[in-house]
Amino acid sequence: MKLSPLLSKDKQVIKAYDSSGFDVNGKHYNASIFVTSSQTEIWNVEGDPQKLKYSDFEEYISNKNLDVLLVGTGIKFVMIPQQLRQSMRNVGIGVECMDTAAGCRTYNILLSEGRSVAAALMIAG
Repeated sequence: MKLSPLLSKDKQVIKAYDSSGFDVNGKHYNASIFVTSSQTEIWNVEGDPQKLKYSDFEEYISNKNLDVLLVGTGIKFVMIPQQLRQSMRNVGIGVECMDTAAGCRTYNILLSEGRSVAAALMIAG
C-alpha cells in the first residue's frame, strides 16, 4: 500500500507499508517500528498484541509530549489489554488500536494536522 500525504520533508512520514515492512522517509524497516514526527525506531516486540505491557512502550514514550498513541496490531485488529490502555491514560496519552495498515494511514493524517502523535506498528506476518 503506497501512502503519499503532503508533509514537509523534516517529518517522519510513512510512505508505504506491506508484509516486508515500512518505508519511512526513504528508509526501509523490515521490523515493527515506533514512529513520531521526528524519529523512527525499531520497536522490539513480537507476538500477540494482547500480551503487550506498558514496559513495551515505556522507553519509546518517555520524554515525548504525546497526545495520541496509535497501536497497529498487524494484519488484523486486536484490542490491547485494558490495563495497558489505562496506564497510558494515567500518563496523559490516549491510545487507539487498529490494524497496522489503518495505523499507518491514521498516523499520516494526524501528523498532517499537526497533532502530537506516535504510532507503534507491528509488522504483518
